[in-house]
Amino acid sequence: MVTSKKAQRFDQSLKDSVFAIIDEKLLGLQSKNRESVLATLESLDRDKVVIALGNMLKNSDAEKRVLAVDALMNIDLRETLDLILPFLRDPDSEVRWTICNWLCTDGDSRAIEPLINVLKSDQDVNVRTRAACALGASRDFKAKDALLWARDHDYEEDMHGFSVQYVATIALQHLMEK
Repeated sequence: MVTSKKAQRFDQSLKDSVFAIIDEKLLGLQSKNRESVLATLESLDRDKVVIALGNMLKNSDAEKRVLAVDALMNIDLRETLDLILPFLRDPDSEVRWTICNWLCTDGDSRAIEPLINVLKSDQDVNVRTRAACALGASRDFKAKDALLWARDHDYEEDMHGFSVQYVATIALQHLMEK
């Protein structure tokens, strides 16, 4: 029993240490040393890093949640996506945008339904355009009806001047290339 408690305290201490290291290192993710920060994260125990980053996703600071999403997606999107997908409902649009943006380059069928919900209901046009892009990147025909709806109904423009309609049209073309 004593060994069990010691082991639990050690595990908690190790988690706290990893969390502190990652917390400190992630603050540098936006700097020009991004590659070295990611290399440092990769040198740490992968499971402990994922646990610590998962804890960072619960942080009240939206910037830290964005950084945690970015790091988790860098670790291995296939491995960490299920941990990240619930944050497509995060109250901060930058967190939602970051997830959608990552999925634009590496679509995944597990993200289709959550992305469809984002495309149809997110209040932020920047997030909706990235959701349309991610749905196109998925090349999954389950996204077709939602993209058709966005193409025909959502004319709002994002910060770059692209309408959701335009991005949905391009995404539909990607679906047809499958």
